[in-house]
Amino acid sequence: MAEQDKEAEKQSWVVKEVKEHGVHDPYGDKIYLSVINKILGYAKGKKLKILDEGCGSSAYGIRFAKLGHSVVGVDISEAIVQSAKKRAKLNKADAIFRVGDIEKLPFPDSSFDMCLFGGVLHHFPSITKVMKEAVRVLKNGGYIVSIEPNRDNPHVFLSMEPKSPFRYKHLTINERSISHKEILNTLGDSAQDYLLFYELMTLTTSGRHATNSFFDKDIFYKLGGFAWKNVRGGPLNRIAAIIVYNLAHIYQKFAGKKRSGNFVILIVKIKK
Repeated sequence: MAEQDKEAEKQSWVVKEVKEHGVHDPYGDKIYLSVINKILGYAKGKKLKILDEGCGSSAYGIRFAKLGHSVVGVDISEAIVQSAKKRAKLNKADAIFRVGDIEKLPFPDSSFDMCLFGGVLHHFPSITKVMKEAVRVLKNGGYIVSIEPNRDNPHVFLSMEPKSPFRYKHLTINERSISHKEILNTLGDSAQDYLLFYELMTLTTSGRHATNSFFDKDIFYKLGGFAWKNVRGGPLNRIAAIIVYNLAHIYQKFAGKKRSGNFVILIVKIKK
């Protein structure tokens, strides 16, 4: 079983962005709240105790907290945790954060109503240990929620797979696209029921995502600016990537693919 390179994650592009900009919040508020509302529509409970695993600066967790839920966040990076703490204080949110490894959680069994993974599982070559720990700390009937880059989306697959010529150069050695089937297969009999949906989540042009060039305007940024800046290799390879990615987008649009969203959201009810 492949092991996660922990040091690579402590020095990841997300950590660098937080150190530079104070927060990693790459999508607009409307997108985050749309996903959260769908999650809450399925995961019943007046007030949920949520474990925000690999929380980053807690883009999802803080928003859950502002809606009245109790949030505990864990991340392997001290800088990330400090960012999340500042954000919680600024937003007067019921959320606490601590440094920790989600493959070995520092919490008792059956402590939470929900384990939330907001773009986290794809940072692990194997999710077996992470899922085992999540099930352990969940109450019977609790929920595992994963919001991950969708492996079934051709753009995502090409931009994240280690052997792809169009892989984004800022990714850590651990990162890859992930399928909801892998999560369900890993959970096995612990998965009692689940809801699956897809979202097209587009990056803002702020922070790390700004190109400071002709491509900085939203329309050019979405068509090719992000790929130009982030695809590894020389100019010819980056131009090829832009062409391939736009062809993939056209195919998805006109083929009417149900699974064309670049993120797949899986909500699993757990039985113990």
